[in-house]
Amino acid sequence: MKKMFLLLIFIISFFGESLGQNAEKYFQKGFAKQNLKDYQGAIKEYDKAIKSNMNNVEAYRNRGLVKNLQYNYSGAILDFTKAIDLNPNLYDVYAERAFSKNMLNDTEGSISDLNKAIEINPQYKEGYFARGGLKYFIGNFQDANKDFEKAIQLDSNYADAYYLRGNVEVQQGDYRSAVADISKGIELNPNNEETEAFNNRGYAKFMMENDSGAITDYNKAIELNPNIALIYLRRGLAKGNIGDNTGAIQDFTKVLELDPKDAWAYNNRGYDKYLLKDYHGALADLDSAINLNRKQSKMYVNRSNTKSMLEDYQGAIDDINQAIELNPKDEKNFCNRGLIKFRLKDYKGSVDDNTKAIELKPNYSRAFSSRGVAKYWLEDKDGACTDWLKASSLGFPEADEFIAKYCE
Repeated sequence: MKKMFLLLIFIISFFGESLGQNAEKYFQKGFAKQNLKDYQGAIKEYDKAIKSNMNNVEAYRNRGLVKNLQYNYSGAILDFTKAIDLNPNLYDVYAERAFSKNMLNDTEGSISDLNKAIEINPQYKEGYFARGGLKYFIGNFQDANKDFEKAIQLDSNYADAYYLRGNVEVQQGDYRSAVADISKGIELNPNNEETEAFNNRGYAKFMMENDSGAITDYNKAIELNPNIALIYLRRGLAKGNIGDNTGAIQDFTKVLELDPKDAWAYNNRGYDKYLLKDYHGALADLDSAINLNRKQSKMYVNRSNTKSMLEDYQGAIDDINQAIELNPKDEKNFCNRGLIKFRLKDYKGSVDDNTKAIELKPNYSRAFSSRGVAKYWLEDKDGACTDWLKASSLGFPEADEFIAKYCE
């Protein structure tokens, strides 16, 4: 995708090239072969043109364009540099050289050339677009957004600029604007074949809790390119959110066909199997997830919950301990461990863990309710009722049942 932005400029320059005032026969032959895609023959003719006239700017430029097409980016840079030396006001040649530099991973040099192109021609919309694309890919989202905004100001129908500005807005968490911009790009170019546009709009909708809309976009993205694991992963999450756990499992299975080492696909598939009460299948997937990635507390939490359902409470404790070690600030982990300890009849340990959860989140209603239950089994009825009253005041419905049954 990164190469696409500057490739656009290159294609525009290549096919927009004209003979101008240069009527030299070698140049004409070279240009004709260039258009016929006889690139080696074109270079030979441009070599002759340059040998005949060492100041032939157009011959250097066109030879550079052809070298780009032959993936000889270093050679292209030499030719574009010579053309610029002969005529430093050729803004589009700076852009063409920027393309070559970008293909050699010289992002800084590429941006520098685009800066110069825009300085020479402040109305150069493709220059802003390409520079914005490079800034986007190095994580400079704020400046990238400014460049896309400028490109759109210069051409309000610039579909690609809307797409890319939408991508930036996704990265910035401005999902509503992202959906609007990507939708505008698709409206301007209804024959769009850009997979990433639908993928990113789907993600923005997903983050706005519009799971059905996200799935529609992911479907289109997959139709355009059925071999991108990330899109299946995202669609699987959206399907899970609407309760289509079987569909989610199918998507995560597809991810693993494309990328057998995707730990999150195993984790997510295991979670959906857990929701479908396939606890042994869930455990197998979560084992695989953790074998691939031992640094994610969520995976240990999911496996702990699964082991609890299989009544392997000590295994569940071991996993939740690992989750707490990885993420000691997550109050839910302490509350979960408190629940497991309760099942092991370690009521004092359950009280202690729920107390820690409340320290981390003072209005954690579930922890108050769970601590109340543990206190009740420790025969601390007053303490239990106090905790249940607090849980009830925080909106935890089960606490009302406990109060009615045990506190009156």
